[in-house]
Amino acid sequence: MKQKIRFIGALCFLLLWSLGMAPMPAEVEEFGKSVYEQYCLQCHGPKGQGDGPEAKNLVIKPANFHAPDSRMKSDGELLSKVVWGGVYSPMHGWGTRISRQEIHSVIRYIRLLAPHERNAN
Repeated sequence: MKQKIRFIGALCFLLLWSLGMAPMPAEVEEFGKSVYEQYCLQCHGPKGQGDGPEAKNLVIKPANFHAPDSRMKSDGELLSKVVWGGVYSPMHGWGTRISRQEIHSVIRYIRLLAPHERNAN
């Protein structure tokens, strides 16, 4: 029962976060870029292509945000990955390490690097 409640809570959390995403003013873009450079660039690279300086040391390579499977992820899926990390992956969960504003901004910045591509099906 506790797992079910946690799962429903997590879904509600993701929905609320994704609904709060709005067009990005220049200062928010700059903030997102600074968060990305501080926490993400080492693995994902300066342009989000999964080619950061630490990528060569990882068995599981970082996501290339320009790859079709990455671009087709919803904002909620990106949010989940940033907040909780990846299972059996070197991707850290940042949900308790950085603020909600930083997470929101970095997701928006990732979308600037590689815009969302909706599935045509």
